[in-house]
Amino acid sequence: MNVSNHLAQNIVEDMKEIINQDINYFNSDGVIIASTDKTRIGSFHAGARRVLDLKQDLIIRFDEQYKGARKGINLPVYFENEIVGVIGITGEKQEVEKYGKIIQRMTEILIREGYIQEQKKMERESRRQFIEELLFRYHSDDESLLTRAELLNIKPNVDRIVAVARITENNDDFVLTPTINEEIFNSFRSQIEYNPQNLIVQ
Repeated sequence: MNVSNHLAQNIVEDMKEIINQDINYFNSDGVIIASTDKTRIGSFHAGARRVLDLKQDLIIRFDEQYKGARKGINLPVYFENEIVGVIGITGEKQEVEKYGKIIQRMTEILIREGYIQEQKKMERESRRQFIEELLFRYHSDDESLLTRAELLNIKPNVDRIVAVARITENNDDFVLTPTINEEIFNSFRSQIEYNPQNLIVQ
């Protein structure tokens, strides 16, 4: 699994709020793809590369002990028993070592949550495409639709009613921002998707 730059940046920023130390996330090539020190993003870190190769934590005792490294601690990050990257905390050994395992574990939890959310997003998009093709019949034949319905765990023989809704602004005091629109839609979704055979798309 490849951790996106966006997710990695969110993780390091969240972690810094907890321990108040600069934090870096390295991809599977040992390159910094996210950091609370933005000047380091994109640079190669030989210490992280060593962590990836040896699958072990690494204490860096002084700057440039490894190419591109600053003193601190680097730990492997696992997802489903495979290393997907490295998390690093910059600072003095006695300060950062006590946080290492906690930050490592929290990073792995956030990556798993990000993966779950991405899978849900992909499933919603697949369902949206299926419903559009079912309603408008762009290209698919019946056999293709039935196959896709089975893959999406949608029962084609269930009676359904089509309903279309639109949210509008009815006064100057209310501005329908994308965030508000998403919150309203999620509220509808929570009421409708109690039955997995109820289908809702945005």
